[in-house]
Amino acid sequence: LRALPRCCPGCRYLAKQPSLREVLRDPSGCEGLPGLVEEQVRVCRRQVGAMGAVKRGAELAVEECQHQFQSRRWNCSMLEKGFAYGPETALSHPTAGTRESAFIHAISAAGVAFAVTHACSRGELEKCGCDRKIRGVSAEGEGGRWQGGDGRGEDPWGRPSPYTAHDLVYLSASPDFCNRDPRRGVFGTSGRRCNRTSPATDGCELLCCGRGFHTAQEEVVERCSCKFRWCCSVKCKQCRHLVETHSCR
Repeated sequence: LRALPRCCPGCRYLAKQPSLREVLRDPSGCEGLPGLVEEQVRVCRRQVGAMGAVKRGAELAVEECQHQFQSRRWNCSMLEKGFAYGPETALSHPTAGTRESAFIHAISAAGVAFAVTHACSRGELEKCGCDRKIRGVSAEGEGGRWQGGDGRGEDPWGRPSPYTAHDLVYLSASPDFCNRDPRRGVFGTSGRRCNRTSPATDGCELLCCGRGFHTAQEEVVERCSCKFRWCCSVKCKQCRHLVETHSCR
């Protein structure tokens, strides 16, 4: 089972699969899973019973990545029938080796390791000797530090600073992610929602890369005039009002 997190980048494709039960009725079904390389297929065959947990881990990784980067130019989205950093885009193109790619590898490994360990400790997997105690993990802390090899983080003699087990190591500078370039796994920020008054990464000035933004009116339906009725329910009206929205040009 320890081999699963090491080869999980292709397993991110599993997060898109509606179900693995029919596909993996026998180990030969592993060869039909899209996005898996030869080593991953071998692991799947040996641990076919764990692939459901791997799929859950991949889903957790995608959800957490999208949450962490939702207000940035690179938002870890699944776009145009594929992952922005799936094997058909960044992992086989010039953006491989960037810090975003490093994060994808790290969070995929973490998601799979967590899900497999959780399933193991619950007795859901055969041939699994895990501690029954599940220790909590946090997405915060030191796990998100970048450590680059492209000239950043150098000592006074121009040598790269030493990195630790808590650093994500990357080799290449990232694109700015402003303009659409599917060949490199970059889908741009055109059409993304932005905050007109925010100076942070979700603000229109930064998110739209200086291109400006469109403003529109959108009707929103919300619950309002709620009243508690004995016993025991809450009755609300449906209120409609217009809100101003902004999206990148």
